Amino acid sequence: NKLHNKSSIINEIKKAYSVECKLSIVVKIEGNSPALYMDKDIIKFAASIEAELDVDLYTNPYEN
Repeated sequence: NKLHNKSSIINEIKKAYSVECKLSIVVKIEGNSPALYMDKDIIKFAASIEAELDVDLYTNPYEN
């Protein structure tokens, strides 16, 4: 939410410094598998700054 209204500023920075955007989502799993949901606003924001999405899932080792 803090970045949502900053797409024009982010795009200016990208152009000025020739950088790319990546949004990283890190999920630590304890017990049941979580769901991952991105609403339309998140998808539109990522597209507006041409960001890659990176999702990392970390689970505790399963014990017998």
